[in-house]
Amino acid sequence: MKQLKLSTRNGLEIFFMHGNRDFLCNQTFAKKSNITILPDPFFIDYFDQKIALSHGDDFCTNDLEYIKFKKKVRSTSWQSDFLKRPLHERLEIASNMRDASQNHNNRKDMSIMDVTSDAIHQFFMQHKIDILIHGHTHRPATHQVDGSKLSGTRIVLGDWHETGWCLILDGQERK
Repeated sequence: MKQLKLSTRNGLEIFFMHGNRDFLCNQTFAKKSNITILPDPFFIDYFDQKIALSHGDDFCTNDLEYIKFKKKVRSTSWQSDFLKRPLHERLEIASNMRDASQNHNNRKDMSIMDVTSDAIHQFFMQHKIDILIHGHTHRPATHQVDGSKLSGTRIVLGDWHETGWCLILDGQERK
C-alpha cells in the first residue's frame, strides 16, 4: 500500500481491476493507497474507438467450477466471514485455495479454461465495441473477432508471474 500511495503522490494515476486473487481489495484499500478501482468491464473511447477492459474470466463460460468459486468468494457474506477470521487462518485458507486451484487447473482441459466464442461475440454485440482487452486466460495474442454484424479486435495480455504485461496505446500504433 505504501508503494502505491508513494507512486500516486509523485503524479502517477493507478487504476486497478479485480482479478482472481485480489477480490478483497475494496474502496477502503483504494482510498488508503490512493488508487482507483475500475468496474469490470470498463469502457473508454480512444481515437474514435470504443475499447472495453475486462479481467476476462466472465468470458470463460465453460469453466463451471471457476464460475461457482467466483460466485462464492465474491459474495458479501463469504467475504465478511472470511475477514472475521484471524490473519494466520486467512493466510492458510488462501494458500489452500491457491493449491486447490492449481491442482484443478492441471486436470482441466485447456479449452474449458479459455473464453468461448459465443461469450466474446455476445459481448461485442451488446456493447458495440471495437477492441476488447483482457487477461485471465494468460494466452497472450491478438485475435480478430468477426461475425455477421460485428468486426473487432480482442487483445489478451499474459500473466504477471515472470514478467509484467502491458499494452501501450499511443494513437499511432499498439505496442
